[in-house]
Order: sequence, then C-alpha cells, then structure tokens
Amino acid sequence: MVRATEEWDRKQDLPELSKALFNMAKADCLFSVGDNVLLWELPPVLLMAVGSLTVYTFLAEGSLMASFMRRNGIVFDLDRDPASERRFRDQARSLIDVRGMPSINKLRFSYSAQNAMTKADHSRVSAALKRLRERDLKGTDRNNVMITSAKSMWFGRNGKPGPFSSQSRLFQDTNWLPNTTRGTNDYRHCSHLIYLYDQNINPSIAQFLGGRVGKLVEI
Repeated sequence: MVRATEEWDRKQDLPELSKALFNMAKADCLFSVGDNVLLWELPPVLLMAVGSLTVYTFLAEGSLMASFMRRNGIVFDLDRDPASERRFRDQARSLIDVRGMPSINKLRFSYSAQNAMTKADHSRVSAALKRLRERDLKGTDRNNVMITSAKSMWFGRNGKPGPFSSQSRLFQDTNWLPNTTRGTNDYRHCSHLIYLYDQNINPSIAQFLGGRVGKLVEI
C-alpha cells in the first residue's frame, strides 16, 4: 500500500505526484506493483457496507471482481444456472459466424504489439482488410461494419487514415470503436465486426490479484 509521507501530506499536489494520487493514498486504496506501477483499488468497504449485494454478470468465476473479492477476504456465493448458460452459448453459435484472417493470424494484436509493428506488418493488415472488403464484405454497407484496433493504427494525423486503414477501403463510413466500449446500443444495426485486438489482462493487475484471474469454469 502506498501511504503519504509528511512532506506529501504538507504539499499534497506535487509535480511528480498529482492531487488525485494523494487522495487515493489517503483513502488507503493506492498500491504499488513492482518498481514503477501504481494501481487504484476499489475500497472493499463499499461492497461490505450494505446488507446484501447482488451482481449480475456472465462467467463471474473468471472475472476481476471475483479475484478482487477473494484478495480482500470478501465471502460471496456464486449462483450459476448451467442450463441457461448452455442455451445462451447455443444461441450465440447459431447467430454468430466467426472467421479468421489467415494472412494475419500469426501477427500479435495486443496494444503494445500493434504499436511496435513494422511498415510491412501494416501493409499486411491493410491488404487483408482490403481483400475482406472485396470478398466477404462485398455489397455490405460500410455503415453496418464495426472495427476495433488500437486507435493509432486506424487514425493518422488530422483525421486521415492510419497504418491499418490506409489501403483497406474501409476507412470511410465504417464504425471504429475502442476495444473498451461497453453498454451501448448505438451500433446494434451493424452486421459485421472486425476485431483486431488481443485482449489480455495487464500483468501487473494479475500479479496484484494473485495471478488467479481468468480461470473459466467449463460447462
């Protein structure tokens, strides 16, 4: 846990340490992981201050919240409905057609890996998207297509196409979304999603939570 020194307590807002970090430290919810990573943790008392709290989510066993509660000794019951989960999975399989992109399947698409790609990698991705546009997406209104990637890969300077989109024929009118987008129906009309992202938990967060994140329960 990171605690405020007397000097930090006197000055509070330092060039190296913001007032926001000071407030987190004073609230006992700022932690250091390794030598140069600071993490804010939701104060556990917020979950324990009520008589009962129910969280509705999917695959809760492998969630960050479950690991957070275990780390802080918060006892909870995991109530599952395997039959309902199975129906959900079956319906998803019948409604969604998942396809790979063989020409770029071996490239890594984490945020850091995307920003470390070479110009040759950019060209491979852009060419793969162009083929997708000319074949699988032929005749599809681009407004019905969503795409997710690192923002710097899709947008260049002054709103111009970025490394992935420059030759893709998908830049105009396509709906680019950050991979962290949650809880919106604004794009429910879309029929296709191009997902250029390897979503993995931050190693520092996994270390902080004891490396027990992401253990999925098979049905």
